[in-house]
Amino acid sequence: MIKVGILRGGIGEDYFESLEKGGEIISYIQENFPDKFQPIDILVDREGVWHYRGLPVLPIDLKNKVDIVWHTGSFDGKNILENISIPHISDAGFGSSVTKDRSILERHMANLGIKISKHVVLPAYNFEFDGPVDKYFMKKAMQIFEKFSSPWTVKSFTPDSSLGIHIAKTFPELVQALTEIAQSGKSILVEELIAGKKASVHSLSNFRGEKIYSFPPIEHRNGEVFAPGNFSQSEKEEMLSLVRDIFSHMSAEHYMQSDFVIQPNRGIILTNVTFIPDFKSNSPFSRSTDAVGSTTASVFEQIINNTLNKSLQ
Repeated sequence: MIKVGILRGGIGEDYFESLEKGGEIISYIQENFPDKFQPIDILVDREGVWHYRGLPVLPIDLKNKVDIVWHTGSFDGKNILENISIPHISDAGFGSSVTKDRSILERHMANLGIKISKHVVLPAYNFEFDGPVDKYFMKKAMQIFEKFSSPWTVKSFTPDSSLGIHIAKTFPELVQALTEIAQSGKSILVEELIAGKKASVHSLSNFRGEKIYSFPPIEHRNGEVFAPGNFSQSEKEEMLSLVRDIFSHMSAEHYMQSDFVIQPNRGIILTNVTFIPDFKSNSPFSRSTDAVGSTTASVFEQIINNTLNKSLQ
């Protein structure tokens, strides 16, 4: 049985999101591969101490305890795993940086000539440095208003389903949304709300005989997911071409999700990229695999096998 360490937690504001993602992968393995893979929880606490099955451990000591590690955090565990030669599934080369700094994604996409949605990222509010909350967010809202007009989407920069997404159409609504999310202690992402068809493309490396395999674009419409989506042939071809460029440029090693908005006057605009698949039943990724006669389980196993085989080369 292959021992799969699930590395989660770590120093950073996405600590709880990493715990949740890692927990989902642990549950997924237990439910789908009880006789093939053994999930082992590896927790890095808020002080940066690594734990194996609840007890403190040095990373080097994991080499004889796990066969492969799936890294779900944005902290720099990837370099540690590489230094001790443990096969691992981690963010892309730029993935962790993009997660922490949206401007990095913007710069890289500019180099590729890919349009990206206008946005502002505000660091987590700190009274000691930022002063009274009402004055601080009034000033920040004015800066956002001057950069791009309403409507805006306001959400936690590190994904947090408990906070949801706020839609602000007026300046007072923008101030209120910023103030409410600030209470969570998270950094805040404000983006322009672009009217148009919303799409996502899920991509894998070395799947079905292709170096970069992209599932047909799915469409998000009125809270529902349509796989495949209702796109013209030219829209599909352009999205898939963009995804191949992004996947290669970002040095994605395993998986990437690219989110787009298709706007009649501005064309195809990238809104986000992520690097950890959502294996949950009926997730958009699951719907994508179903649409081409595959399963999330076959994808999961393929990622594990690709990583182990690469380590033997």
